[in-house]
Amino acid sequence: MSSESVIGVSGVEEDVLRCEWTVKDFDELQALNNRCITSPDFAGKRNAWYFLLDPNRNWVSVNLKDYEKVKKEFRAKTVFEILDLQNNQKWTSDEETATYGNGYFYRSLSLRSEAKQLMHSANGFKIVCIVTEMTEMSTICLPINTFNTNDSLCEFTKSMINCDQFSDVMIASNDGRVFNAHKFMISRSPVFKQMLLSNLIESNTSMIQIDDLSGDALEKMLRFIYSDEVLDDDSIDCEYLLAAHKYDLPLLTAKYGASLAKKANIENCIHLLILGEMTDCDELREPLLNFVALNRKEISATNGWLLLAKERPELLAKVVSMC
Repeated sequence: MSSESVIGVSGVEEDVLRCEWTVKDFDELQALNNRCITSPDFAGKRNAWYFLLDPNRNWVSVNLKDYEKVKKEFRAKTVFEILDLQNNQKWTSDEETATYGNGYFYRSLSLRSEAKQLMHSANGFKIVCIVTEMTEMSTICLPINTFNTNDSLCEFTKSMINCDQFSDVMIASNDGRVFNAHKFMISRSPVFKQMLLSNLIESNTSMIQIDDLSGDALEKMLRFIYSDEVLDDDSIDCEYLLAAHKYDLPLLTAKYGASLAKKANIENCIHLLILGEMTDCDELREPLLNFVALNRKEISATNGWLLLAKERPELLAKVVSMC
C-alpha cells in the first residue's frame, strides 16, 4: 500500500538576461562624455545591469546596478559580443564566471583590435552581453509514493500508469483521450524515444499527439510499457497488435500474437495470417500458415481465400507449398 512521504530537492536556478545596446551616434556620445559612456539599464528577473564604455574604445564593462543593495552574493556567467548593425560580423569574448555582491559588481573587458574595428564603423554597432545569474535553490519538499517493501518494481511502475505524480509528458490519442506519462518510461518504445529526442512535443503543453491510435489501444500499450502486462480477452484486437509493431515493442508483439494464434478458426484465419505478415510476427504467422494448410479444403471455399490470393499471393503460394 502507498503512503505519503517527502523528498528534498535542491540545485541551481539559472536566469538568462540578454543586454543589447545599439550605438548609432558614437561620435556624439563621445563628445558628451569625457570619462565613460553609460548605456540604458537592462532589467532581469532579480537584478538590473548596464554597460560602461570607454570613449576611446579600449574597454567595455557590464555592471550590476544598485549593487550595494544586493544582500546575498550570487554567481553569474558573462560573455560579450560586438556586432555590426546588420549582425553580419561578430566578435565574441570568452565566457567568465564570477561571484557578484559584497563589493564585486562588474566585469570589465579589454577590447581587441577585431572588436575595435567593428566599433569604428560609421554605421554604428551593437554591444551585447549575455548574463546568466545562478542562484542556489532552497530545498523544497515534494510528495512521493512509498511502497511496502514486499511490493515489486513492476507493481510500483504499474501504479504510475496515467498518474500525474511526476508526470513530465502527456499523450493524446486520435479520439481525444489524454494520458499522463513519464518520459523515462515511455522511452522503452524506440519510437517514443525518438519523438522525445527530436523534440516532437508541443513545448507549451508537453503533449505528444498520436493520430494513428485510439484511446483504448494507447491505454493497453502504455500498460504493457509500464508493467509488461498484456491485456487479453476473447476479442481479436488488430489495432493492439499493429500498435505494438509500429511502436517497436517486440515482446508485446510476440505475446499478443501468440495469444491471437490460439483464437484462429475457419472464418478468421486468413485475416489473422495477413495480420501476422503485416506485423512480422512469427508467433502469429507460423501457426496460421500451418492452420490454413491443414484446413485448406474448407478455407478455399471462403471469401478469405480470395482475399489472400488478391492481397498476399506470396502467402498463398507458401500455403500451397505446405499442403
